[in-house]
Amino acid sequence: MKKFIKLLSITLFFILILFILIKNYRIITSVIPENIKSKLPLSIVDTHFYIENMINLYSNKDYLYNAKFLPDTHLSNDSGDVKLSMNKISLNIDKFYLQKFYVDQHKDKIFIFTDNANVFYFSKKEIKLNTKNIFPIKLKTNLDKFENLNLMDSFIEDDNLYISTYETNNGFCNFRIFHSKISFDTLKFNEIFINPGCSIDNIQGGRIQSIVLKKYNKKGLLFSLAENRADYPNIKAQDDKSYLGKMIFLNLANNIATIYSKGHRNPQGLLVEGELILSTEHGPQGGDEINKIIEGENYGWPLASYGKFYNKENKSYLNNHFKNNFKEPIFSYFTAIGISEIVRIPNSFFDIKSLNNIFFISSLRGKSLHLVKFDRFFDRIIFSEKIFINEKIRDLKYLKENNVFLLALQDPVKLGVLIAD
Repeated sequence: MKKFIKLLSITLFFILILFILIKNYRIITSVIPENIKSKLPLSIVDTHFYIENMINLYSNKDYLYNAKFLPDTHLSNDSGDVKLSMNKISLNIDKFYLQKFYVDQHKDKIFIFTDNANVFYFSKKEIKLNTKNIFPIKLKTNLDKFENLNLMDSFIEDDNLYISTYETNNGFCNFRIFHSKISFDTLKFNEIFINPGCSIDNIQGGRIQSIVLKKYNKKGLLFSLAENRADYPNIKAQDDKSYLGKMIFLNLANNIATIYSKGHRNPQGLLVEGELILSTEHGPQGGDEINKIIEGENYGWPLASYGKFYNKENKSYLNNHFKNNFKEPIFSYFTAIGISEIVRIPNSFFDIKSLNNIFFISSLRGKSLHLVKFDRFFDRIIFSEKIFINEKIRDLKYLKENNVFLLALQDPVKLGVLIAD
């Protein structure tokens, strides 16, 4: 009897320890240094992803509710139901370089930009439906003088390459945008914008797009800077003396920056088509937003949000933008999806000529693509369909020549090639 009680006590003890570990799993894994994580055997990494998926499935009842799974969608065309399929390609890049990445295109090349500001490329011809492995070529750059440079986004227009970065330095950082002419010898970057001395907790965003301000006859870059320290928002997103929490216009003729809009938390997606500007933005706990960006508007952060505080009781944000003189989002996700990029879907992709103003919105924690249709004026959402991918999606690009979407997948890192059948 004593042996049984002892065995039962030991079993219950280990069950308790296991419960505590799983309950606090994300906190425990978040404090493990990246240099240790990158050296872990693949078997441990795979187990980590399995545990993360189980936590998502059982801790969030909305995680898979009413979601489609590849290859299914609700769409149909003249050939019948539209099916989506995705090929996942391994990028044979050293794990030191490849923890998360962004993808872009230039002529017949695909560029891979890694989190630690290294640049790789390969030919578009290598992207085939049965491709399993690609061996990108590493490009030389002049960024080696920065010891702790992190990349946040890339943008290519003609032969011009722009990257947004931040450099960590003893608890603080400098946000920079660099420009280089594309060269397959050495990329020689020049700094064209800097926001010095910003807290690491707040440096996210960084999305870049090209824009022409017709009424000023100015061409430049539009980019985002976040201000989103969890549960401790400051007023910088409302302060016209700070670039944090803003959409910034950078005049490429003189590299002078001006505030385009303010009151943003963490814009992770950005699309510019003429005078139409759409942004996807992380809320706090819940409240991810789709915004139509208008020059001079105030989008409310950190005063107004449809999300809530993570850990502070009896504190809340203003939950009506309009009544408090802020610009309302087009749409807000009460259950946060970890929103990331937004890209227009051309009619040729689904072969549905009558379906206009449809976009893919990608998500990180939600591990899904959201198929979204706007009304003709981009003032409201007609529908939003969740398509579960089971991979974090950090970046998204459409390749016209191949009629496919490229997805920068994370955890594990792979290049997704999405096609419609």
